[in-house]
Amino acid sequence: MNKRKLGCPEEIYEVLRVARDKVIDLKILVRWFERDAEHLEKIGALEQALRLRQSANRLLGELRFWEEEVKRLEAECFGGR
Repeated sequence: MNKRKLGCPEEIYEVLRVARDKVIDLKILVRWFERDAEHLEKIGALEQALRLRQSANRLLGELRFWEEEVKRLEAECFGGR
């Protein structure tokens, strides 16, 4: 890739690609955890459902980090488009 077109080195663009992938991965995981927690609640497994919800909340913290990283890297590579 041409640095002039991107506005950042290829290595930074690769970090951006990985960060975008992490956002997608984490969104999927959070949905799975929440879906499974709802199922467990319906069958009365409240302790396990709570544990899944707590895990989903921790993943949301990671998701926020990676979303901010994507914004920062996109600004660096594309000038904030």
